[in-house]
Amino acid sequence: RNGFPAMRDFVQRVVGKLNVGGDKDRVSVVQYGRDQEVHFYLNTYTTKEDILNTVRSLRHRGGRPLNTGAALQYVRDNVLTASSGSRSQEGVPQMLILLSGGRSSDNVDIPASALKDSGVLIFGIGTRNSSREVQGIATDPSFSQSVSEFTDLPSVQEQFFSTLKTVQVEATPKTPTDVVFLLDGSDGTRNGFPAMRDFVQRVVEKLTVEENRDRVSVVQYSRESEAHFYLNTYTTKEDVVDTVRGLRHKGGRPLNTGAALQYVRDNVFIASSGSRRLEGVPQILILLNGGRSFDNVDTPASALKELGVLVFGIGTRSSDSRELQKISYDPSYALSVSEFTDLPNSQAPRRDVVFLLDGSDGTRSGFPAMRDFVQRVVETLGVDENKDRVAVVQYSRDPAAQFYLNTYTTKGEILNTVRGLRHKGGRPLNTGAALQYVRDNVLTASSGSRRTEGVPQLLILLSGGRSFDNVDTPASALKELGVLIFGIGTRSSDSRELQRISHDPSYALSVSDFTDLPNIQQQLLSSVESVVIDVTPETTTDLEKRDVVFLIDGTTVVRSEFPAIRDMIGRVVEKLDVGLDRVRVSVVQYSDGATVEFLLNEHSTKDEVRQATRKLQSSGGNRRNTGRALEWISKNIYQKSAGSRIEEGVPQFLILVTGGKSNDDVSGPVNQLKTNQVAPLAIGTKNADPNELRQIALKPELAYSINNFGQLPTVEQQLIASVNTMTTTDISGSFVPSVLDIDIIFLIDGSDTTGSNGIAHIRDFILNIVQQLDVQLDQVRVAVVQYSDKVKTEFSLNSHNKKTAVLSAIKRLRQQGGRSSDLANAIEYVTRNELKASAGVRLAQASQHLVVLTGRRSSTDVSVYGPLLKGSRVNCIGIGAGADYRELNQIATSSADVLQVPAFPGLPVIKERFIARLNGTMPDEAPPDFVDPSLPKAKVADIVFLVDGSINLGKDNFKEVMGFIQNLIDLFFTERDNLQIGLASYTTDVTDVFYLNTYKNKDDIIDAISRTEYKGGRRINTGTAIHHVQENHFIKDKGSRKDEGIAQILLIITGGRSASDSKTAALALKATGVRIYAVGVGDIEDELNNLASEASTVARASTFVELSELNEQILETLDDEVKGIKLCTGVSQEPSKTCSLEVLVGFDVSSPNIFQAQRILESKMGAILQRITKMTGISCSSGQIPLIQVGILAMDAASEPVHLEFTDNADMLFEAFRALRARGPYFLNAKTIAAYGSRFKSRAADAVKVVIHLTDGLDGQYNEIKRQVEELKISGVNSFILVGLERVPRFEEAVLLEFGRGFRYTRPLRVNVMDLDYELLEELDNIAERECCAVPCKCTGRRGDRGAVGLGGLKGGPGGAGGAGHPGDEGGSGDRGPPGVNGTQGFQGCPGQRGIKGGRGYSGEKVSF
Repeated sequence: RNGFPAMRDFVQRVVGKLNVGGDKDRVSVVQYGRDQEVHFYLNTYTTKEDILNTVRSLRHRGGRPLNTGAALQYVRDNVLTASSGSRSQEGVPQMLILLSGGRSSDNVDIPASALKDSGVLIFGIGTRNSSREVQGIATDPSFSQSVSEFTDLPSVQEQFFSTLKTVQVEATPKTPTDVVFLLDGSDGTRNGFPAMRDFVQRVVEKLTVEENRDRVSVVQYSRESEAHFYLNTYTTKEDVVDTVRGLRHKGGRPLNTGAALQYVRDNVFIASSGSRRLEGVPQILILLNGGRSFDNVDTPASALKELGVLVFGIGTRSSDSRELQKISYDPSYALSVSEFTDLPNSQAPRRDVVFLLDGSDGTRSGFPAMRDFVQRVVETLGVDENKDRVAVVQYSRDPAAQFYLNTYTTKGEILNTVRGLRHKGGRPLNTGAALQYVRDNVLTASSGSRRTEGVPQLLILLSGGRSFDNVDTPASALKELGVLIFGIGTRSSDSRELQRISHDPSYALSVSDFTDLPNIQQQLLSSVESVVIDVTPETTTDLEKRDVVFLIDGTTVVRSEFPAIRDMIGRVVEKLDVGLDRVRVSVVQYSDGATVEFLLNEHSTKDEVRQATRKLQSSGGNRRNTGRALEWISKNIYQKSAGSRIEEGVPQFLILVTGGKSNDDVSGPVNQLKTNQVAPLAIGTKNADPNELRQIALKPELAYSINNFGQLPTVEQQLIASVNTMTTTDISGSFVPSVLDIDIIFLIDGSDTTGSNGIAHIRDFILNIVQQLDVQLDQVRVAVVQYSDKVKTEFSLNSHNKKTAVLSAIKRLRQQGGRSSDLANAIEYVTRNELKASAGVRLAQASQHLVVLTGRRSSTDVSVYGPLLKGSRVNCIGIGAGADYRELNQIATSSADVLQVPAFPGLPVIKERFIARLNGTMPDEAPPDFVDPSLPKAKVADIVFLVDGSINLGKDNFKEVMGFIQNLIDLFFTERDNLQIGLASYTTDVTDVFYLNTYKNKDDIIDAISRTEYKGGRRINTGTAIHHVQENHFIKDKGSRKDEGIAQILLIITGGRSASDSKTAALALKATGVRIYAVGVGDIEDELNNLASEASTVARASTFVELSELNEQILETLDDEVKGIKLCTGVSQEPSKTCSLEVLVGFDVSSPNIFQAQRILESKMGAILQRITKMTGISCSSGQIPLIQVGILAMDAASEPVHLEFTDNADMLFEAFRALRARGPYFLNAKTIAAYGSRFKSRAADAVKVVIHLTDGLDGQYNEIKRQVEELKISGVNSFILVGLERVPRFEEAVLLEFGRGFRYTRPLRVNVMDLDYELLEELDNIAERECCAVPCKCTGRRGDRGAVGLGGLKGGPGGAGGAGHPGDEGGSGDRGPPGVNGTQGFQGCPGQRGIKGGRGYSGEKVSF
């Protein structure tokens, strides 16, 4: 008070030295004590006289305590702003002169730092009571002065003026500049382009864009360069910012940074384009680059530097840092970020702040203090519609909103309303109901909440008592919404309740009485500031806007189910917020072609859409051309004229509902949709192709398969959730664009080392890749070359002009064989023969990629070919299956282009990374391919600790156990490991301490374990706890990576026997693939043995103190477990996969009645079919049973194959087999083997193919059959197994035809072998392990002894009537019967032939008359 006149005089003298005017110096004065008061702002007065007159009339304000921190924050938020006259955005120096006579009661560091970060120069003058604090506040210690009393101010006045004048000169605004932004618009930066655009916008906001001040130009480039606008195109900041907002990604390949730099030099930094270089204006080029240039950058970069252009280079991790340093004016001018999304964001913080005030009878006396506290906090906020928003709710029995977040838009209105608040009164205090009220009625979009825009939501609760209702559920609901809750209570409050309500226990503050609130004000504000920095998510596009298009199958085939599709659309529409400015809906029906039912802008209300949907009728049609429909939608629906808001950044969705596989190709149209940032969701019935659905969907998880359209309600909720939650950023980030305009040559190792199986896996990999590419002569071209000790072109880039032809050619690929693998010769061959225009290469129009797939080291040196390929601008990607990493690295374009798998069956694992490399990018999650072999193998596992928290341990021993776990993790978990840890404790119920995905690093995990509280309890339900862990920890949502084939381990630590059935629960968990380690204390060995997976995973100590002695035993076993070290080494560590087997069972019997000739065949065939269709899980399928289909084939006497279709129904197949009983004979010859190969050609390429043939002997020439068997093997059949029937001649010779049997000693199989069906099942199991899991061996237990003969069964009931018996032997002749009755006279016969003339008759006797 005594020094105030001296301060006032000092201000007058400083103002007297200034050149005050609207466009010159501006002055403001603020006085503070507990609160702040602005005497006048920077734009209040424009003349020196007005300011001096006001200063002379200043009166001392008074008040306690001294809150310097709050005053500094107030100046930053309310005085040094454009609305108060600040010209900081115009480059005018901002100066704050602080005169402080005492030590502050609140924290000054954070607000002082905030001012300095804003570029404010702080000068301080303090007395002996405040000099040290003032020195800390000042921008520099030399900017602070000290006096004994303010009456001594004249003694430091000249020194102060000198410092002020010096700083003013240094801080003079910069001279005008010409700024050019050069943006990488190639295909590799599609996802990062919005972030680049925002960065340019933020930089421009800092400039003073005028014709005579700063000028701006933007150029985008990929293969060619394009100027969006020149330096003299726009003269206002608004025009520049508007144009930058409308920039669209250019796209294209390759990235020619050198040409772009030359373009900028020749076309932008010239006088006709607005450059003022010749006038001496600084020329600045800011390059944002996301990849390595395909052309030379040195010459154009040097040319720019010679012009005097200051080049700043900003790159990502995909850029070449050395290249960027060469381009930049100085290496220090080259900056790097991980992704463009990490570019600096200068947006002012935005917050939605809700005060929830206890207005019950118990707080009547403290309510004025609460009201004042709210006022002081509001004073520190930057209240504005687009900055901070405030709401106030008061409650007792019922809550009442005093005003909502969107009620007021200025700080003055809020403060006036707060000052007028009156105490509510009432009983009881229902804090739970008030929290729920805030969630349902205040933190909503209609009340002004901006939660869906990513704006932090803060709730400040002031409570003076314990709640009468439950607070846990509503508090949890608020936290799930992401609301940060701060709780402030008095001594009458329940501190534990307040901690439970608060976001974190540290966010719960306490005062003795509400009148003491000023004491914790700064602590609260500091927490609010720090939390906002931590939790503010990225802002996204308006989440309430959506464009949703339904594309529905209208073919005649699904007409009967069409009403179900129509009803589904109606139900989904009901759940969406339909409106022209919110969610727009369109429906298109298709079959042969596409027909629009209504456009996105055709209906403006939900009721109109509802009525239009009800009128939908099936259009009918014979062909299902999904590809054509998708292309039509892309061109006609997702357009501005059709109501799409795609250009405004509104998320675009396509919901496809189809009843079958498309008749045409979908890859090209669907890639175009995804490139345009449309998110397709695909629903198909059982007749649809699941792979096609996944190809259409934006992500595999957005493809849904159902049996029929009646099941559509089962997927509706997932559809609605995807539409409501996905943003444009999510959509663009989920799609890796298809590569365009590229030439790909696959160079594959066909040597003996690769083998026919390896070639089959390579063939499937290439097929899978080509399926995803838009193969056409003018877009993607593909060639395949095979090499070993010689090189052969399978087909060139211009051999085929359609995808179907390329796929057919790849399917015909066969191993050429050869002892050596000469990769150097092969690359030389490719450069000489295939990288030529005559072979189809488009050197000027497309980028070239050579993809090497090899399984061994080259027989000759390849080191010279890496530079040769790079010099020819050929991108080389090296894929090795157990190959030499260093050799691949020598030929690959970069280390990121070297991809490795343990063996060829593992190729599908790298598919996404390979496609990313074709695009010139690498997914974030891709692990490094090469690991220093001198380092131990990194450990990968999901481990959950389940700890007995009962009195079996006691509180002290519980701490001992926690220490044991911490020590175990500390010893086991290294920084290279990829381990996830979870923890739960249990007694009669379970407490989840943290899940597998809660913490990411070892320190956080150990820290969380140290905070685990002892639970207590008399009984333990270990069985219940194991079941709980199975249902709540080992699941994908909680971080389990079981689907990826990662080891799943449960480590139980217990001190007693379970009151529930622990053995059954443990068995159930083990059946899912989880390994259980049981650690116990005391005499509970039988309990531990029941829990553990095996004897080696049991550890027992006598006392809890001795647990530490078990460390070595457990660590050693765990280490082997997570590294996959078993009795059989070399087990593939690939992710869990589906294994499919197709088995053809054949037979030959040289008799018309096969069961009569081979009496045991019928019963054996029935047992075999029943057994092999019931396989169990294999090692790489996480317990999933392989999919098996069985068919029957036999060659009849007419050399025509008899087929019984593939099925998994053994009974149906057996009945069909029995019907062949009398259709023999059947033969085994070369034609039989050929029929097997033909039968498999029409089956799935990725299935394991097995032939089991039951024979009574070879019926053809051995050499011919042998040759056909070799052909069968080459065609991709994995195994041929023979089973001898009864009385087979030379069976030992026939057995030599077999191939691909399992791991065991391959003894011949005969029909009279006991348990033949089990023998064949074991063979199939081994074949599945080898082919699906790449397992080189399998250890199985010895088969047990045959059991004793069982008890006789009960006598059966009478059988049915038998069939007719066989005819008996023919009997002998019977006795002659009696003569029959004379028959009727027959018809007169034909005249007989004339007889021979008789001889001369005897002479007659002479007679006398």
